[in-house]
Amino acid sequence: MSSSQRKRQQVLVLGDIHESAVQYLGEFMTTVHPSTVLAEHELLRLVPDFDALIVRSDTKVTGALLQAGRKLKVVARAGVGVDNIDVQEATRLGILVVNEPAGNVAAAAEHTIALMMTLARQIHVANNHVKSGGWHRSRFEGVQIRGKVLGIVGFGKGKSLVVPWYSLVAQLAKGLGMRVIAYDPYVATHAAKEIERFDDLTMLLPQVDFLTIHAPLNESTQGIIGARELAKMKPGSRILNVSRGGTIDEDALLASLESGHLAGAALDVFCNEPPRADSTSAKLIAHMHVVATPHIGAITAEALETTSWLICQEVIDILVKGMPARNSVNATRSSIEEHDMIEPFVRLAEQMGMWYAQRFPRSVCRNMATTTFELRYRGCLGTIDNTKPLFAGFIKGLLGPRSGPHGRPVSVVNADIVARERGVVVREVLNCVPDGQTWHTDSVTLVARSSPTASTRIHGVVEPCDNCTEGFTPDMDKRQVPCHCCPTIVCLDRFKTQIVPDGNLLLCEYEDEPAMIEMVEDFLSDMKIKVNETTVYSVCPDLNLHQEMEIDKSDEDDSVLDPTDQDESTDSEDDTPFLGQMKLMVMKTDCEVPARVAELLTVVHGLPDAYVLRF
Repeated sequence: MSSSQRKRQQVLVLGDIHESAVQYLGEFMTTVHPSTVLAEHELLRLVPDFDALIVRSDTKVTGALLQAGRKLKVVARAGVGVDNIDVQEATRLGILVVNEPAGNVAAAAEHTIALMMTLARQIHVANNHVKSGGWHRSRFEGVQIRGKVLGIVGFGKGKSLVVPWYSLVAQLAKGLGMRVIAYDPYVATHAAKEIERFDDLTMLLPQVDFLTIHAPLNESTQGIIGARELAKMKPGSRILNVSRGGTIDEDALLASLESGHLAGAALDVFCNEPPRADSTSAKLIAHMHVVATPHIGAITAEALETTSWLICQEVIDILVKGMPARNSVNATRSSIEEHDMIEPFVRLAEQMGMWYAQRFPRSVCRNMATTTFELRYRGCLGTIDNTKPLFAGFIKGLLGPRSGPHGRPVSVVNADIVARERGVVVREVLNCVPDGQTWHTDSVTLVARSSPTASTRIHGVVEPCDNCTEGFTPDMDKRQVPCHCCPTIVCLDRFKTQIVPDGNLLLCEYEDEPAMIEMVEDFLSDMKIKVNETTVYSVCPDLNLHQEMEIDKSDEDDSVLDPTDQDESTDSEDDTPFLGQMKLMVMKTDCEVPARVAELLTVVHGLPDAYVLRF
């Protein structure tokens, strides 16, 4: 295997994923698609080598499997439901979980209508009767669909671009002449206009002739239709479930069927799949008034191929192209435009975290509970809805890239969990900049307070570089020219700077006296450290970064110091007699500078402060 092949990310594909999609995935990543079902112990042995896992509903992605997958970044579900995935553990470990709800929408909707028609006309019973030699037509008097009321219990996609698949069920039912009503606490606006909506499930149930469930299985939907809800349905009504077993209380459903309150049920999903012989699921399947299918709602040739292609493309987009997930289950979604706009600022936030961690290593190791951090976003950053990538970048830089549970990477998925476990308190503030400000007002400011009188400030922007501005004209908005090259620190405490956090840096504060630069350079030369570049910065006493209206994004207590206090623009040495005479010397070196060198510069040569950074 060549070195280039070894560097390719690897994907383990499990279950019935269309081979053409797997072959396409193989053009970008190394894929393994076993032809047989693997036992759990085999998966535990295989998964440590893979960066991504693609599964269907028949693969149980347990906490143990996720913990064994030390390299896992993405678990992708080819379909809608993720109850076969331990999403909580994946989130803790920083593993992104995505699904693909669009590929099987038509198949699931059509299967719902097919089951409803079968149930209404007793087709399943009549079929068995004819095949056994019978011809008693009067036994199979059904009910007409036209004019009946279909009730939908659904949990939609909110602001997602994917139309909830029950909307297609509603369209098909309306085409059959049915009245459609729905209960959905998360219904999308466009769906609300198409479907008569009820805010109270108990008000909907007495009106329906057919009730169909379209909800994922989670804590809020477990047993959402129980004995109380079934009792509120009109006598002789019917119920369908093509979503997830467990959303209907099976014991209550069996009792309602046996009492004759419900005329029938059509079920494609069950609490136990495949059902155990002694389970309630098995009793429902055997019931004469139940139409049962083995979870085939999404199983059509077209749905399989479409879902396979979509989920494989999702994995490629996330891991190879660095794009945001379209259908993330455990992370806040960002648009592609917003993702591209903030990406260089995410690197800037990470570098700010690295800066602070190296500048105050003892604070990071021991006293996180006594330090409060503020991240202030200005300009276009002050208008975005999802600041989680910026927050995650800072936590990653502050605590280290693999500071998650069991040495896992910090990501947008688990950054808040990692911060909470380490006692890191971060207050995010949106600064709304008035219209007409320059592109350089797009910035991130870190303010760290270890006490009411001691604070550190780092203010950074993303500077355009030659590659990013090639072809740029004055009438163009520079926000349309994404720059991934030059995160720049333009303010460090009271110093106005232009520092690119890259490579090995030595920073020294000193009183402006002749030959100070030469003294430090000679000292480094004696230590066999070559200085590639030296830049000197001055104090900017009038520096003021807090003229904008601020919107606090955090849930932190308002007892945190007022972020508009003017004395924040300086550190705990504001009263030094050298104000206006102090300088900041920044040296780029050809190798890492030992911390001992900075210590000697302060102890032996009397510099007020010196420290080393490495990026």
